[in-house]
Amino acid sequence: MTRLCVIGATGGVGNRLIHQLVARSDDVLALHRSPGQARMLAAVGVRPVQGDLTQLDTAQPAGRLRGCDTVVFTAGAPDPGPAAADAVDGRGHALALNAVLVAGVPHFVHLSAFPDAWRDQNLGGRLRALHEGQTPPGRVPHVHRP
Repeated sequence: MTRLCVIGATGGVGNRLIHQLVARSDDVLALHRSPGQARMLAAVGVRPVQGDLTQLDTAQPAGRLRGCDTVVFTAGAPDPGPAAADAVDGRGHALALNAVLVAGVPHFVHLSAFPDAWRDQNLGGRLRALHEGQTPPGRVPHVHRP
């Protein structure tokens, strides 16, 4: 059984993903913001882990990620505008990647339409640069779908 953590599990892509992972009997943790989300996640068979990606430091999620085989980042900004996008897709993504490295998780998968949505501000390019600048070569394989 594979142990995965899905960040953004209550969004459109993440919600579909957790259902598929549970159906194939994977051990799934899901980072979420509100108590209502915890009840929904538990009802699906996922272990909820409360925490707002924009309010955590690296140590908090790293402790929760230890023992995971893969972290899947599907989170997206809950509000429109560049400030919200940067909080989740920029700083939140950096925090998640750092937590993966600290926790020793071997795989990090990033699924997002974010770069297309904010192409005019080159934030997609900033995310790719972030990966390249923070990830030692060969250390954390990842997939990025613009």
